Amino acid sequence: MDEFITRTIIQDNVDTIVNLAAGLDTRPYQLELPSSLRWIEVDLPDILDYKESKLTGFSPNCRLERKKVDLVEIAARKKLFEQINLAARRALVITEGLLLYLSGEDVASLAEDLHSRENFRWWTLDIATPALLGWLLNNSFRRFAEGDIQMKFAPEGGPSLFMQFGWDAAESRLVSKESRRLKREMPGMWFYRLLATVAPRKQREVFVKMDSHFVLLKKRT
Repeated sequence: MDEFITRTIIQDNVDTIVNLAAGLDTRPYQLELPSSLRWIEVDLPDILDYKESKLTGFSPNCRLERKKVDLVEIAARKKLFEQINLAARRALVITEGLLLYLSGEDVASLAEDLHSRENFRWWTLDIATPALLGWLLNNSFRRFAEGDIQMKFAPEGGPSLFMQFGWDAAESRLVSKESRRLKREMPGMWFYRLLATVAPRKQREVFVKMDSHFVLLKKRT
């Protein structure tokens, strides 16, 4: 995802980054960014207040702003998007770790809201496959199947789902392959790869489907 961000800034003249549900992300402090770049973090007040308290004394590498907005409040979200759109020329939106917790209807609403802003040109996101979500909810993350905060979104069509909302997949990368390429695999992944080589065909097919994608979407004009 860092590669998507830096590439669109350099090659596509992105001048504004909008990080929705930014949480404790610190990319503005870590990435090499143009000082003129406008980076906007959006999240709940308590989260951003905590984050600011921990980053006192550190300076970002670009023009960093924080907007305390609950993205579930559609009217407030649309107002913020319109304000950003008026000031931006080419904006990239980030939704890392967000869509998984939204319903399909909420994702559709967000996709339409983003597409309706003329200067929101790019969108990078991560999405899980249905097989991976099912495994997570049946194993390590069972509490996210029934709790107040639930894991929900894992579309059958993968990145192609967003085409109906005017977004085309410029690039999609499997997390399993990227983590191996970057030498940042989870501990013990060598064992699962070994199992995949000796498992029956049907089981191998299940393993292949248990993955997630890093996606770079481009607005269709």
